[in-house]
Amino acid sequence: MRGTDLNVIERPCDGRGKCRLGVRRLTRVKPATSSPERQRENVLTAAASVGAHIIGWVIGILAGVSTRQTANGDNLTEG
Repeated sequence: MRGTDLNVIERPCDGRGKCRLGVRRLTRVKPATSSPERQRENVLTAAASVGAHIIGWVIGILAGVSTRQTANGDNLTEG
């Protein structure tokens, strides 16, 4: 969000009902669009857009995961 200090969006719970957990996933592949830093920025921007703030983070770790497509185009993840 232009003009929004994303560090203000990441703060302790204030009890006003707009407290959310942010989710980031870690993989061995680190393209610029899915780096942990970029994911953090995306989550904080989304929270700011709805008037929420992030009180903590859930980190998912994907190791040895491969993806393949089914005949109808759906992605299946195997780990």
